[in-house]
Amino acid sequence: ILKAIRILRNRNEELKKRAEVAENKNALLMHTPKSYTISEIAKELGYKSAIEFNRILNRDKILFKRNNTWIPYADYSEQGYFEIKQTILEDETVVYNLRVTQKGREFLLSNYSDKNKLF
Repeated sequence: ILKAIRILRNRNEELKKRAEVAENKNALLMHTPKSYTISEIAKELGYKSAIEFNRILNRDKILFKRNNTWIPYADYSEQGYFEIKQTILEDETVVYNLRVTQKGREFLLSNYSDKNKLF
């Protein structure tokens, strides 16, 4: 019985250590500033394409298109839901891409999870 108790204690300690390591990794991932494309969010919500989802966001006055780039209206830009990333291509062309922050992802998922739901 004493041997069984020692084995159980050792396993319990090992499981606690594994849980602590997993918790630390999860905490690190949660604080990593990941951003998403509209395509990723649209797919997550079940829309056919980013084009369809962008049109809905435009209809709801969240995004508008300027020079082939979707830009958030000021009210949503100031909320920290989106960021614009600038990329310089090899031919020195500058391209701007809209990215959705984690906060923006949560906002979009909570407001557009039902495709028929109007904002």
